[in-house]
Amino acid sequence: MEQDNSNVRLEILNSEGTVIKTLVDNPHAKGIWKYPITDAGVYNDGMRYMRLKINESYGVKRILKDK
Repeated sequence: MEQDNSNVRLEILNSEGTVIKTLVDNPHAKGIWKYPITDAGVYNDGMRYMRLKINESYGVKRILKDK
């Protein structure tokens, strides 16, 4: 059902808040979703953040590179 979907946008930001990469920008059904970051260039030059927006709510978290 279309009503069960939420508009989801997942972005990688630099320390100034500029979007470096958008990983997801489309409707999603409820559930657990995983999106690996495959572009190592995303981690160049300083701190990175992830911004997850679901409908009109969003949160920002610092991300760390796995060795």
